[in-house]
Amino acid sequence: AIVPRIDRPALAIELLLNFEQDCREEPLLFGRVWRVRLLAYEALGQLEEAARAIPAYVAAAPDNVGPTLRGLYAAMSADVDKLRAAGNEGSAQRKAEVALLLAEQLNAWAETNDATAASVDRRELRVQLAEANLQAGRYERARVLFDECASPQEGAALPANETDLRVAFGQAEALFGLGQFAEALPKFNRLATGLTPTHPIRWKSLLRDLECRTALGEPAAGIIKVIEQQKYLHPNLGGTALAAEFDRLRREN
Repeated sequence: AIVPRIDRPALAIELLLNFEQDCREEPLLFGRVWRVRLLAYEALGQLEEAARAIPAYVAAAPDNVGPTLRGLYAAMSADVDKLRAAGNEGSAQRKAEVALLLAEQLNAWAETNDATAASVDRRELRVQLAEANLQAGRYERARVLFDECASPQEGAALPANETDLRVAFGQAEALFGLGQFAEALPKFNRLATGLTPTHPIRWKSLLRDLECRTALGEPAAGIIKVIEQQKYLHPNLGGTALAAEFDRLRREN
């Protein structure tokens, strides 16, 4: 395994080199083995090796592909968020690229007979792929994917389920990443004003709404007033990380 105190990814890869051949009777361990390999390749900056490794895992353990790759993706995506929150952008970007590889492979697997037999939700995996592109900074690709996943009957009412809410937020976030603040603003505003204060997407949307207004040159006094009102009503402002972002935006204005 790899732990921060040891950090010997090349040795980890070497130790697991022939695991599938030597331990055929231990298929339940394959997922852990591939997680270590992917972490090692990411630590070494060997994204091409990681890209080759994932299809090899799919071939080695086809019965476990869905749950294992989804678990790996969830773990890596969460790591990206933690690294970015800590200001470690370089490591976050490398891990985001590996997470994107996982999401792409999952979408490829979703087209196979094995996935069809398992009743896989292909739309959910497509939304996940859009989010992976967003996290990796591929904003135009993310925008296209989110638009493809959007519900055709979008109207004034907010989406009824969490997946549709993720799509609505993702569409706005992709536009924000592309610098299209005027187009993103009403999408963020719809979520910020329509969701309850207990919903995390509400706080992310409110922050982006105010960032769009800042970028568009709206009066700073109004933006500061909104932040102060929200802090008075909801002192935690959606959690520690978001509160820090609201404070940064207030100082900027």
